Amino acid sequence: MLQRASLEGIICQGVTLNNNPTYISMDDLPESKSMKHDDALAELAERYFKGHGPATLVDFVWWSGLLVTEARKGLDRIKSQLRKEIIDNKTYWMSNTQTRIIYIQK
Repeated sequence: MLQRASLEGIICQGVTLNNNPTYISMDDLPESKSMKHDDALAELAERYFKGHGPATLVDFVWWSGLLVTEARKGLDRIKSQLRKEIIDNKTYWMSNTQTRIIYIQK
């Protein structure tokens, strides 16, 4: 019944709490904000690198499904908010508050 209600747009599945899915009425969802394309790319890049870093541009492309040019555009807009580390000629981006990468070569 929940799946059917979800497919019909009556409810929306939310986060899972203690292995139990939660649901919310579509009428109770907050209004979504609209933003320009470049602003949305920057927002997505910020959320990704601050939540998944250290990560490379290639990692972001894979995760987001964006084209490299669009992913780079988003990253370029937020670089000043991130910390950069270069290891083995690869550039990693992460939150400014994240601790330094420790690289152990085998």
